[in-house]
Amino acid sequence: MAQGGDIALDMAGHRFTFSGRSSDAIPMPFLIRSACLTDYLEPMGDVVIFKSGMLADRSSPGRQAIELTVGVTHRLIRQLFGGAWRSRPVWFSHGPPADPATHLRLFGPWVEFGQDCNGILLEASDLDAPLPASDPAMARHVKQYLDPLLAHSDVTLSEQVRRLVYELLTTHHASTDWVAARLGMNRRTLHRQLAQDGETFSSIFNAVRTDLARRYVEDIRLPLSDVAHLLGFSELSAFSRWFRTKFDCSPMSWRMAERAQAEESSSRSPPH
Repeated sequence: MAQGGDIALDMAGHRFTFSGRSSDAIPMPFLIRSACLTDYLEPMGDVVIFKSGMLADRSSPGRQAIELTVGVTHRLIRQLFGGAWRSRPVWFSHGPPADPATHLRLFGPWVEFGQDCNGILLEASDLDAPLPASDPAMARHVKQYLDPLLAHSDVTLSEQVRRLVYELLTTHHASTDWVAARLGMNRRTLHRQLAQDGETFSSIFNAVRTDLARRYVEDIRLPLSDVAHLLGFSELSAFSRWFRTKFDCSPMSWRMAERAQAEESSSRSPPH
């Protein structure tokens, strides 16, 4: 427990702090627990982006789930900072709706679609701002409520590692040492505990990379050379060879097949 009114909790390996500073109220990474979604902060110079990402060896959550997660996060941040706070752009990776009125009402006038990721941009200085609603007494009540829940957390180490690999892969930091450090252990302990779950770091890493490869290749806005770089390959040719071993076709063939399928589905849709 921290000093004064500050309370630090640990949930499934991620630290949550209740205090009077916004950077403690929104730690890095701050994970919204969900079967498919994770939120975390990523520095970008003088701004930070509160990213909403997808996890998964399961079906993608779709734009509604992403928009709901960003909306809940936006409201939480607005309540923490008070009514005077205004975010920088709110980003969505999907295209704009036919009528953006609801988005503008919820997020304000600065909503941008077709971006590289989903999330909320913040001024880096916002993270050092005092929280108007800071309440040490309430923090104590929250701790009393959460303690029994945290004691029974059923998130496995394998799931924690999987979520970290999704977060770190595109920054080229998804190594055993980085992930072990983020979880507060050394690599030998990480390997041993993963083995108890019947997993290895390599199996998790490869599963995440395969899932992201499929998603990125299906995104026609991303050049395949960029996809290769995001997934940690130094050359497009190396990525293409790896992709063929996983999917029995080249990345371009997969992309063309997905595009043809999407066009066929669109032509079969009844007119509105």
